[in-house]
Amino acid sequence: MEKIPGESLSIDRKQRARLPSLDISHRMVTERVCDFDDICIPMTPEEAMFEASRCVHCPDPAPCVEACPTHNDIPSAMWLIEQGEFLEAAKLYRQTSSLPEICGRVCPQEQLCQGSCSHIKSTHRF
Repeated sequence: MEKIPGESLSIDRKQRARLPSLDISHRMVTERVCDFDDICIPMTPEEAMFEASRCVHCPDPAPCVEACPTHNDIPSAMWLIEQGEFLEAAKLYRQTSSLPEICGRVCPQEQLCQGSCSHIKSTHRF
């Protein structure tokens, strides 16, 4: 899988920057105390595609890639997810991470890739 050059995409970055993030759905506490299943309810494919469409595809080096310990090509993966190409995105992550499923669960993305996103930083008021 080759890198998808963000500068060649004909997208409206300003419009993408205005898209709100979806809230993460959680299971009820009364359910969670009875098992060891996930707390968060997984996104539907449509929700994942919407969230991926919020990526503004920064020029290289993208802050999210720089912040990722495995240097995953996050913008290219977001483009593939946005297009509904979930298996291709998974193949892309496997090029830099031997266990992307585990990393997806234990990685503190809020502090790393998501925390370094220029789109997110521009929307927060400190």
